[in-house]
Amino acid sequence: MKTEQQMPQPLAGHNKTDLIQVINGVEYFNFDVCAQKIIAEINRQPQELTALARAAIDARAVLHENVEKLGGVMEDFTARTKIALESLRQTRYAYVTETSQMLTPLKEVRQFFLGHDYENQISRLKAFVELCERLQKLKDSGFLDSVADTMLRLDEREGRGG
Repeated sequence: MKTEQQMPQPLAGHNKTDLIQVINGVEYFNFDVCAQKIIAEINRQPQELTALARAAIDARAVLHENVEKLGGVMEDFTARTKIALESLRQTRYAYVTETSQMLTPLKEVRQFFLGHDYENQISRLKAFVELCERLQKLKDSGFLDSVADTMLRLDEREGRGG
């Protein structure tokens, strides 16, 4: 027979003497006792597994609940993203439109300064400004009012005589 250290350990909660039967000085396993012990061990394990199975079911339920909540949050996020994207597109469109509207007058100003007839345009502008200044001086001196009165009197005379 093997030593205690080499022999497999008996089932939990049982000692070696319960499982071995000595007949004519020779040790034999008592199969009836072994079978009863194995059946008792098998019947005990489902109780331990039941707790694990319940924990697994609970974990699965929690996981399922979290996935459902995440789905709702994800739907909300997707809806908000669509709204934000549409707003961003509208803002971009407004910027592009406003920029193009501002660039048109700026191109005209640029053309004015860089165009081939720049000197001609500047001399015309100078002449116009000088004319406006002369008219302002005539108005301030009262000369334009006198001319206007004279023209009105001449018109009245021609209207009576005609």
